[in-house]
Amino acid sequence: MMNNSEFLGSPEQIYDIKPTLILVTGVSAVGKTTLTCYACEALNDIGIHAKRPVAYTTREPRENEVDGVDYKFVKQSELEQCFLQSFTDHPDDWDVDNIGGNWYFNRFSNTAPDESCPISILPVTLESCEEMATKYKKMYPDLNVKIITIMIDESNKSTWIERMLTCRRNRNHEKEIYQNWNYSKPEHFDEEIIVPEWNLDTDKVKFMESVINSLLTKT
Repeated sequence: MMNNSEFLGSPEQIYDIKPTLILVTGVSAVGKTTLTCYACEALNDIGIHAKRPVAYTTREPRENEVDGVDYKFVKQSELEQCFLQSFTDHPDDWDVDNIGGNWYFNRFSNTAPDESCPISILPVTLESCEEMATKYKKMYPDLNVKIITIMIDESNKSTWIERMLTCRRNRNHEKEIYQNWNYSKPEHFDEEIIVPEWNLDTDKVKFMESVINSLLTKT
């Protein structure tokens, strides 16, 4: 597999990277979170500070998930007691989504890049991607907002269905594939599209190439 540093150009390009938010979108079980975590680790290994913001969720942890690393897991009662009022009083401060009956949420200020960590890579749903990109650009006009879309096509559809049946049985598969087929690129934002092969090493290379392209291409 290609060394992470080989994806980058000259040192001048590396240090010229402006604060960038990369939204990684796609249907369930396409590998958004796995590839995002890999990219953040790879970028940090070569000296580019990157983070995957850790969101809150009310769903139960899956096998091998760690509280505070994969998500901040909260009970429904904690959501109601500690967060709902803030959602109502300060709606522009929060990214809130309901997926499969579970709540996922985070403060925009926690997910945006900052001086100490100029790259933020955030997995999001297809439905919320354009709205979120628009919100971030409005809140942070100088922010470089990019989109990487992980798409299903006929070549990998059957494998995706198997993945869904294994780890996302409670999701509406037909609804999600309909969203995939009818997805349209968000206006006014640069987008990289990859089609996963479900080979982790191969998909990591594809994803890392898209990440680097997103960092080196200015809006």
